[in-house]
Amino acid sequence: MIAMIGTTHQLLSSVKFPDNPQAHESPYFEPLLEETADRYTQISLVSADSGFLSRDNCDLVEKHGGKPRIYPKKGITLRGEGSWAWTGMLLDFIQNPQEWFREYHL
Repeated sequence: MIAMIGTTHQLLSSVKFPDNPQAHESPYFEPLLEETADRYTQISLVSADSGFLSRDNCDLVEKHGGKPRIYPKKGITLRGEGSWAWTGMLLDFIQNPQEWFREYHL
C-alpha cells in the first residue's frame, strides 16, 4: 500500500495498491497527488522522503499550490534546470534548515 496522508488530521487522501509488492513508490507520487488535489481545495505542503526527490515532483506540488518538502539526497545540485520549485526548496533547506525540518516532519 502506498498512501498520501494529510498533515492536519492524518486522514488518508489517496491510496494505491501496486500489483508488485516490491515496486518502487516513486511512480505513484503523481497519481496520489492528483487524486488528493481532486479531493481537497487546498494543498499547502507536501512532505516526502528522498525516494520521491525529482524536479518534476517539486513542480507538480507547486502546480497544485503546495510547497515541496522532499528530503534531499547527498550530492544533488541547486541547478533547477527549469524548476523554480526545486531551487526554492533547496534554498529554503540551506538558508533555514530548522524551519525546513519543522515543516518536513509535520
